[in-house]
Amino acid sequence: MRRIGEIFFAEKRILIFFFFLLLIISNGYSQKWVELGQNENSLNANHVINTLCKDIYGNIYAAGRFTNKIGNFYVAKWDGVKWIELDKLDSTIGKFGEIISICPDTKGNIYAVGNFRNSMGNPYVSKWDGRQWKELALNNVTTYLNLNIGSICSDPIGNIYAAGYFGKSDYKTLIMWDGNKWNSLGNDSDINKPKGFGQSVCSDHLGNIYVAIYDTSFTNRNYVAKWDGSKWGKLKGDSLLGAFRFLYTICSDGDGNIYTSGVFNNKDNNMYAAKWDGKKWTELKNDSSQLYYIYSINSLCSDKTGSLYAGGQLYRYNSHGTGAYVLKRKDNSWSQLERIPSVFNAGNAYSIISDEIGNLYAAGNSLNNSKNWYVAKWCIDTCELQTKHINEFRIFPNPTSDFLIMQTPKEYANNAYTIYSFSGKLLEQGIINSEEIKINVRNYSQGVYMILLQNGKRQMFEIIKMN
Repeated sequence: MRRIGEIFFAEKRILIFFFFLLLIISNGYSQKWVELGQNENSLNANHVINTLCKDIYGNIYAAGRFTNKIGNFYVAKWDGVKWIELDKLDSTIGKFGEIISICPDTKGNIYAVGNFRNSMGNPYVSKWDGRQWKELALNNVTTYLNLNIGSICSDPIGNIYAAGYFGKSDYKTLIMWDGNKWNSLGNDSDINKPKGFGQSVCSDHLGNIYVAIYDTSFTNRNYVAKWDGSKWGKLKGDSLLGAFRFLYTICSDGDGNIYTSGVFNNKDNNMYAAKWDGKKWTELKNDSSQLYYIYSINSLCSDKTGSLYAGGQLYRYNSHGTGAYVLKRKDNSWSQLERIPSVFNAGNAYSIISDEIGNLYAAGNSLNNSKNWYVAKWCIDTCELQTKHINEFRIFPNPTSDFLIMQTPKEYANNAYTIYSFSGKLLEQGIINSEEIKINVRNYSQGVYMILLQNGKRQMFEIIKMN
């Protein structure tokens, strides 16, 4: 029997040739929007998609107003091959209503909030632990007038933050789940402690939390508040802040800049996004104001290069046809990505997220050819290569920064696998002794690698490691 460690020079040459072939294909691959999952693997949502998120393994999640075959709202998971319904509810909680916001933590759990109530009739946060949904009860916190929880996010160490309007007399805009209970943030005597409805929330890379506030007292304009772990502050900056009307979205980039937008106009009555650089707000002007009419910006996200993306109800003057527009800001100017295809609706991108290598995922009310709502992916990588062998062998997340999961059919049992670097160097080898194997690639350098299956066919698969 051939030993696992036996490597022939001919195989090295084949691997190197295969790598160069992949690079040639990848470099020639055009950027475009494609449906994430097609035909039998399509999401085929029956209503609007409100929110997207990505977990630490690279899986994509979608939720909104869509329901399953028996009419229940649910969160859908894209595992790299197909959409899966996360539908197992704890018996102590009721059915989901419309889902407004979802987010991951640092351990791969998923959290959801929206228009749903527990058995006591109260709003709650629901946690997916990989097996079923569990209620994170607001036993020590109530929501004002039974309002929905508006938004949810996690920080770099896995704490969960829910924004809304909590309390009976001492209203709270933001609460934190520390893994055991919900906590209010800040002292009541703090004059900067926000009062109002938390519309959107995000964390920066240092763990500071930013909340877009709808001021219910109407004594001040809406604003952004910052929680630094010990005290509250208001991002006042200059008079630009006073122009904010409705703040629908907020996000941060890798440098700690904060971006927000929604429905508000500048002095020229044009809609815009605003950037906080730590000292002041700057208007990110719509340079294409004569080309685009912006009714609202519902979603912002930043990629690894620092580019900013905006989606929402964006329309092009004198345009015909259907499909959502997504705008990209790079080098102080806005540009348009290819229109997201939609067979009927004009298309509004209500949620946009980015992965580690710059692929974008957008969703809202765009319809595919079957007239179902779908998630669109803006391909930076070679989409076809990643799903080429889905019927025989699965590798995900791909790209990855920490771990790879290999899933194989039963007939692959007891066969050998090996991982090679770009130069053909053997890095790891093993035996397929289960249908799912987890491989730690955290110490690998950033780049392209290859898995070779010694199953009689010597099949090769590309994997991408990101820092």
